Amino acid sequence: MVTKEFYEKKVKEIMKNVETKEVPIIAVDASIDDVLKMLRTKSHVWVVNNLDDMKLLGVITDKDFLRVISPIPRSTWVTGVTIFKTIQQRELKTAENLMTRNPISCKPEDTVEKALDLIRDHGINRLAVVESKKLVGEITLDAILGWYSSCLLLK
Repeated sequence: MVTKEFYEKKVKEIMKNVETKEVPIIAVDASIDDVLKMLRTKSHVWVVNNLDDMKLLGVITDKDFLRVISPIPRSTWVTGVTIFKTIQQRELKTAENLMTRNPISCKPEDTVEKALDLIRDHGINRLAVVESKKLVGEITLDAILGWYSSCLLLK
């Protein structure tokens, strides 16, 4: 049974912290090759302005890259204008060209309930944890489930 204590737990108590080096991070001006190297071992990478300031700008997932390497679909026509369905038609040089801007995030002081609502409402598996626009960590559905499971085992 899910308890009130579970929902009121703070994100900061469960999240992976940036300092632990578990959180995949890359600078916005990193090359696509560098992004690819990270995506070979991770399913996502957070994009920040630089590795000193850590201002969160975007996220790149393996699905973002799939859109780039998938075959170019046929274009559709709307009143004589060609509309392309992928981003392959433009040149990709840096993480900025590939990232999804303004990723869904929460704060360290938010509750697990709020994090779960965001995860469910947006159909995602992870949230950036941001404080004053700075990436401080991430919380994943897997981490929440792991914490909940360990609580059940302790009872």
